[in-house]
Amino acid sequence: MSSGAERIVQEIVSLLTVPPLTTVPAVRVYRDLMDALRSSSMPAVAVEAGNEETPTRALIGIKDRRVEINITVLAKGSNPYAQADATVVEVYDRVFNDAHLNGLALDIIEGPTRRQREGLAEDLAAVTKIYLVEYRTVEQSLELLP
Repeated sequence: MSSGAERIVQEIVSLLTVPPLTTVPAVRVYRDLMDALRSSSMPAVAVEAGNEETPTRALIGIKDRRVEINITVLAKGSNPYAQADATVVEVYDRVFNDAHLNGLALDIIEGPTRRQREGLAEDLAAVTKIYLVEYRTVEQSLELLP
């Protein structure tokens, strides 16, 4: 058994690896940002579940939930943001190509984009795109509705 948030992350990883992205091979799509940072080849992608908002009752016995999905593209070089750009665009297109994630999600809402270089190696940059994924569970469970 997996929580709805975990199943959603698994589905997004699958969307980014089967078929592989044209800009990043499947072996460089990670579930952990630290693993992506340790990658010797760039660009690399990390897909992680972020915060979950307080659920709301949609109907008696059913809750609407929302989880942040943080997808970070790491790139190296003299202009790493430009190097990350094609991957950020391709990931965005893959995520929104199936905004219901094969029936797991009610909707996906685009969140903010964050760019970071501080605290990273001098030629490394991270571009994190946040997606808010809405889904439903029964009231007393974290698992997706069947």
